[in-house]
Amino acid sequence: MPLEARVGTRAIAGAYGQGATGVREVLDAAEQGDRRAREVLADALGLLGSALAAWLTAFGAEVLVGGGRIVLAWPLVEPLLCAGLARSGVRVPVVPATRPTASGLVGAAYDVTRRAGLRGGPGQGERGGRKTANGSVTWSVRSQNR
Repeated sequence: MPLEARVGTRAIAGAYGQGATGVREVLDAAEQGDRRAREVLADALGLLGSALAAWLTAFGAEVLVGGGRIVLAWPLVEPLLCAGLARSGVRVPVVPATRPTASGLVGAAYDVTRRAGLRGGPGQGERGGRKTANGSVTWSVRSQNR
């Protein structure tokens, strides 16, 4: 069974029932003390943590950064995800992305620059990133061969 079938939006909403059509409804219910919602999230996020554990170990990860809208419920999400990691013997810091809606793009851009043998990235100080007057981050990519 694919992981998405157990931890995806439809799976979580379906497991909760109550007419929920998305994870946000389940998160809201859990935050308001709904025991069933919390159990559904604990199962899904615990399973996700267990599934990620092998990859984090294989990559030698030092931190797991969560991004996307799930970060809006981080105080509820983080301990449930960490529990799944811990059950698999993985203990790495789990932190929310500082720019959660852009985290996928930032990660992809970093991966491309790394694979191409280039340096730089958002917020890299002298190594490439530069804050502008309005607080946004610009990228500059420099080849290591220069």
